[in-house]
Amino acid sequence: MFQFHLTQICGPTIPKKCVAATNYRGMCFISTNDVFKPPVPSPKYRDCLGQIDIAFLLDGSGSVGKYNFGIMKTFVTNVIKRFAERDAQFAIAQYSYGCDIHYNFNQLKIEDSAWETKVASIPYFTGATYTANAIQKLVNELFIPAGGARPSAKKILLVITDGESHDRNSLSYVASQAEAKNIVRFAIGVGNAFDNVYAKEELNTIASDPDNDHVFKVTDFNALNNILQKLEENIIAIEGMLASQKTIQIRMKVLFIYSIFSMHQTPLRTCMLLNFCIFSEGYSMAVATVSRISYAILGAPRYKHQGQVIVSQIRANFNKLLDSPKPQIGSYFGAEVCVVDLNSDSNTDLLLISAPTYMEPDREGRVFVYTFTSQFIFSGVVLVGMAGQMGQFGSSLASPADLNGDGFRDVLIGAPLEENGQGSIYIFNGGVDQINPTYSQRVAGSSVRPGLRFFGISLSQSSLDQSSDSLPDIAVGSMGVVLLLRSRPIMLLNTKVTYNPSKIPTNVTDCTMPLQNILTVCFTMSLAANMNYTIMLDAKRQKYRAYFAAKKRIHSDVMNITLHEACKSHNFLIEACPEDALNPVSSELTFTFQGLPSTSIPMQNLRPVLLPEIKTTIDHNLDFEMNCGTDNLCVDDLRMDFNFSGATNIEVGIMQEIYVTVFVENRGENSYNTLYILNYPFGLSYRRITSKQGRVECVSLDGVQGVKLGETTCYISKPILKDNSQGRMIMVKLGASQICPGNSHHYTFCILTTQEITPWQNVFTVHNPFSFFFFQIENDLRELTFKVFIKVPVKVGDADIWNNSMYMLTHTNETLWMCVFQDCSVAVCAEFSCDVTLIKNERILYIITANVSSGWIEQDAKVTPLLFSKDILGFLMTAESQDLSLVSHPKDGILLYAQY
Repeated sequence: MFQFHLTQICGPTIPKKCVAATNYRGMCFISTNDVFKPPVPSPKYRDCLGQIDIAFLLDGSGSVGKYNFGIMKTFVTNVIKRFAERDAQFAIAQYSYGCDIHYNFNQLKIEDSAWETKVASIPYFTGATYTANAIQKLVNELFIPAGGARPSAKKILLVITDGESHDRNSLSYVASQAEAKNIVRFAIGVGNAFDNVYAKEELNTIASDPDNDHVFKVTDFNALNNILQKLEENIIAIEGMLASQKTIQIRMKVLFIYSIFSMHQTPLRTCMLLNFCIFSEGYSMAVATVSRISYAILGAPRYKHQGQVIVSQIRANFNKLLDSPKPQIGSYFGAEVCVVDLNSDSNTDLLLISAPTYMEPDREGRVFVYTFTSQFIFSGVVLVGMAGQMGQFGSSLASPADLNGDGFRDVLIGAPLEENGQGSIYIFNGGVDQINPTYSQRVAGSSVRPGLRFFGISLSQSSLDQSSDSLPDIAVGSMGVVLLLRSRPIMLLNTKVTYNPSKIPTNVTDCTMPLQNILTVCFTMSLAANMNYTIMLDAKRQKYRAYFAAKKRIHSDVMNITLHEACKSHNFLIEACPEDALNPVSSELTFTFQGLPSTSIPMQNLRPVLLPEIKTTIDHNLDFEMNCGTDNLCVDDLRMDFNFSGATNIEVGIMQEIYVTVFVENRGENSYNTLYILNYPFGLSYRRITSKQGRVECVSLDGVQGVKLGETTCYISKPILKDNSQGRMIMVKLGASQICPGNSHHYTFCILTTQEITPWQNVFTVHNPFSFFFFQIENDLRELTFKVFIKVPVKVGDADIWNNSMYMLTHTNETLWMCVFQDCSVAVCAEFSCDVTLIKNERILYIITANVSSGWIEQDAKVTPLLFSKDILGFLMTAESQDLSLVSHPKDGILLYAQY
């Protein structure tokens, strides 16, 4: 049996540079027994699409008039402007008795800044109307290469006239001549002349079929601009389509041939899907296989200016149409289609459909992902490129291999116009049943080789190990060159962090000594690399409980890893008896990977890279010991009792104390952050605690009358009250010294003084007759409202203490020394009464000033025992109360005494 070798080499997107854009058309070279046949389709079908040659034939007869002829020239200018961004050429001719071609396709170029002036300067002829003669001239002399017409361009003729022609009998013939040259004719009739049936028939004869699309009538020349939009749409509607249905079929035969070849054997299967030709011009194709049933996926990106994809079951009458999930005019949905077999089981899992000109504010191009159950349905996943790039993302698609070694095929997507036409490709990783919508790598053309253009315009559909390093390679097309990209080894890193001891002890008795621990970091991989890492202890807390030397919780280091596990240990300390002994100490490990060049010959010094999915920041917890049984859940059993002692009756204004003894016991498992709260009425204040077992820490907040009670919160053996621990007995001392509003507390002050003391004579002399005395009342605790009574001695017997009986009491806020006051009862006193309100830490200072008389000292011997020298004065001034401090400073030997 004769066997032959059949080889097919295809380039699906071979670029051809055109005036307004670069077109990408496919071409295949087929070889039979190493003999190549001419390419299919023929190179002529690769000519630039969208080329348009538009000729204007203007009626210059006498009925038009010079003014209307000017309006007609303005209309021509407006039409040209609408096609200025396209690959279009323009020519202008005028007819009356004869026909003049003012500008052929070579003479009127919109690149010339003076082209509008050229149109405006065309002179007006006047005369008769010989339309057929003028059309014949343009067919013979303008729509030819000598007139600048391009063979592959669509030929458009716009005839503008205001009445019937004088050679109407020749119109049918010249129209057939124009049809034979594929000249598409539009007839525009102006004015009322075309209301009669003969004039209408003349316009229909001039125009191409169907008449509804190629004949326009306006009431006057001013109305010409009203048909601009419709005229443009009708011209564009046929852009990119060849006039001959036979030509379309030839193109479709090439685009939709699916052949599977076996080496040195005949083709196994060939399917021609010509039924799609009448549907739309095909652009892309792929074949999906599901449960041994094959489907042809055909893209029609120009369908209704939005695009569509048809799924046809091969050898069966089944078609499924897929419209864009996000329709957008001009998005080119279906420009590329690609099937993905994620797990390489020969069954198609996903279908990718690109819309490379889908416009968004910050990017261009989308790829829609479809899944297959009983049919292809949109999965909701959309793949997009980098923001800020308008590069026609999705111009090429491929799923050649598993590039990252995780067992699932990955996807390549080209964006050839990114970075101002340098181009780039994206890699999206496959998973169990879907594509990760975040790209794992972007390869810019500028990073591969300087000067590349349109990098990523095409991608290899398969991946061969061209470099013999056991890693997949991919081919990427660029303008004029194909580049082979090698894969770098992908490292699967294993990271391990351990502690020794593995738990933080909680049975600590000495809370002043920190606990020691060792943290060990281990890295394991199959190739050599350097790992730079940083450890942050107790990373989730601002006030950290663990630290390295010098109270620092951050430590950085580097580790060299070969083919074996590499480990390094770090000593650190943990605060003993921390406030939080329940939540773990979470250490954060952050590392960077630096692959070292491979020493093996096939690798040729390739540096490995870390699998992108591997996290480079990891938390590792160090738990506290819980000792809570097999369920690791602590259930405490707290018991509490209390009693009172001390003063049984609380008297206002008298310093008294009351004791509350609290007994707390845990009969269950560990209890965390155990506390009790003691509330008491306004008027009592917290003094101190006494604990007979364990640690107790209390905080107190005094009450506010009519607002809230006083509160003392005591933490018992914080943070952990052990299971079945011995009972804790805590004695809380409360004081009752509040001077309540509405009650008075009397302070009696008497002044007896001398500057020099001579006890044996009982004679006293005052050196400074003008004396003054300071004393101060200061509030150390809560706000108080009370009365102050100050009694000033004025007589001893019949003698006046003060000259002229003049004395004065004032107050200020100066701070003075402390003083003790003794009882005084030897003088007649005058009394000052003051209403006072002091807030916490506020003070008030009283000053008594007067001229002291010395005559009264001799009147009564009772004074002598009450006089003290200045040498012992400092000892007498050393007492203060809990709530109020009475502070005085004697001047010139004067003493202040207080009586309760």
